[in-house]
Amino acid sequence: MSAREIVANAVTNPTLYIVQNPAEEIAAIEKVEIVRFIISLEEWKRKKQRCGKNER
Repeated sequence: MSAREIVANAVTNPTLYIVQNPAEEIAAIEKVEIVRFIISLEEWKRKKQRCGKNER
């Protein structure tokens, strides 16, 4: 059995809670949020804008 820590109100008023065996004691909803973009070298080079003193 392991314990895990939960921090509530982390920004405004952090409060630490300890939960024993959270995998069996807490009902959770799995939420996966992954945003990933794959852009080819040719694509971004066609749309680029140079920054700095060597602008072209």
